[in-house]
Order: sequence, then C-alpha cells, then structure tokens
Amino acid sequence: MIAAEILKSIAAQLMKSTSVSVDGKSVTVRTTSREHLKTAAFTVGGHEFQAVEQNQEKPGPMRAAGAGRPDLVVRIGRGPQLPYSLRRPVADVIV
Repeated sequence: MIAAEILKSIAAQLMKSTSVSVDGKSVTVRTTSREHLKTAAFTVGGHEFQAVEQNQEKPGPMRAAGAGRPDLVVRIGRGPQLPYSLRRPVADVIV
C-alpha cells in the first residue's frame, strides 16, 4: 500500500506541474482525451497506479457518499508479470 504522504505529494504535483516525481522517477502528466482531466501513470513497489484528476462538473462516488472532494483517485489493478523472488534449493533449507 502507498503511504498517505506519497499520495498527497502525487496529488499536489498532478495539479500544479507537468510532471510527477515518484521514488526518484519523473512521470509526465497527460490529459484524458475526452474530458481533458490530468492523469499520470506510475509504478511503486512493482505495482502500477494511475492518478486521475476528479471532474468538478460531475459528482463522484465520494461526494455521493457525503464525503468531501478526494485529492486523488487511485485505480488499482494488475501490473506486468514480475520475476519470482530468488529461492534456495529445498535441500539447503531442510536439515
């Protein structure tokens, strides 16, 4: 899971800059084709995330639930297949 401080930093960078810096890597902020909302795709800990600006003209699920406007909406999905971690042979582990 991503720390709240990192999410706040990403949200602030997304709204004020043309790039987002995550774990020392810079990612370009793009706009969605249909509604021209700011978006940035980034990887943290081997997992892919995409931050998308909230559309002010449409009520989102957070506002419908009575909460305030979220700073960042994170879509969590499956990333690319990563290599398995290195394992020792069973014979080396069992005594």
